[in-house]
Amino acid sequence: MSNEFLNKRILITGASSGIGLSSAMYFLNSGAKVALCGRDMETLKKIGKKFPNQASVINLDLSEDLLLFDLKSTVIEILGGLDILINCAGIIFDGDVEKTFPQDYDYTVDVNLRAVYILIKSFKMYFQRNSSIVNVSCLYGTKPQNGLTSYCMSKAGVEMLTKFAAAEFAADGIRVNAITSCPVDTNSQRYVGVSETEYNGFKSRVSENIPLGRMANPDDIAKAIIFLASSRSSKITGQIIKVDGGRSLTTSGWVPWRGMGT
Repeated sequence: MSNEFLNKRILITGASSGIGLSSAMYFLNSGAKVALCGRDMETLKKIGKKFPNQASVINLDLSEDLLLFDLKSTVIEILGGLDILINCAGIIFDGDVEKTFPQDYDYTVDVNLRAVYILIKSFKMYFQRNSSIVNVSCLYGTKPQNGLTSYCMSKAGVEMLTKFAAAEFAADGIRVNAITSCPVDTNSQRYVGVSETEYNGFKSRVSENIPLGRMANPDDIAKAIIFLASSRSSKITGQIIKVDGGRSLTTSGWVPWRGMGT
């Protein structure tokens, strides 16, 4: 295993599950010092016990601006600086244009987009040349998905923010990129009430529309994040990297899942 990330200072949001957790475990096993932000404190505390000299656990509600600004002071105090920022946290709510509640829209945008903006803005002063920011977007940031209005809008915003930040920070040698992948086999849809039967039907239908024949798993996306955080991608910035098994090459982009039969 490469020692490139040895003692690197890394902040990962959404670190208690899915893509964030997979990324965190790689960086920790590579000797990095990682601030892990998430809501599942039981999981995060287990990681903290396993890596007592490397992992710092932070319980954070990304919808609260004051907590986000406080996070800057906490992370800098713990890590002494920041080399890599990985924005993995995200939420998803049902709702088409007509039926989406404004409160759900606000919360989705706050967590998926506004929090990313605030974190990038807050930590900019601490990045050095060759620092890297990686955001996690979704295929639905460029391709609308039935019933996910606010989610699609928030991910479209993340992709544009990635491009703007990359252009602005390039003179300082700071790279900003995003990974777009969908769907990924995580618990995000279960968190909004999708049953196992519905989810298994969704996985089956989606896999049929992916040229490589399967949904992505968190490790698939984590590998791309690690690449963009490393010196191997030193000439890449402002890019939205697709890790989707070729699904974006197909025309079958609308895959309603709630209440649908196989």
